[in-house]
Amino acid sequence: MSDEEFRKEFGLKCPHCRSDMVNEAAFRKADGLTATATVVCGKCGKSWTAVYTLLLTGYIAKDGHGNVIEHAGEGLGIEEAREVAADKCEED
Repeated sequence: MSDEEFRKEFGLKCPHCRSDMVNEAAFRKADGLTATATVVCGKCGKSWTAVYTLLLTGYIAKDGHGNVIEHAGEGLGIEEAREVAADKCEED
């Protein structure tokens, strides 16, 4: 399986036998915008480390009682989301 095929399947298929019987362990490491998890295939028994890049996609503002009062940014790239968040902080 190519890297592109693996990403297209969101890491939900074994890169060795292409089975969808995968069992992802808890994230074992998160560092900045990268997280890794050990994954084991339930069919062939092989394991690998999945590497994820986290992406900020927006924000949800809540009042003092936890009620959502505003949300924005779904689908934004990281730079646009940072600008929205910075603008929101300046308004407050």
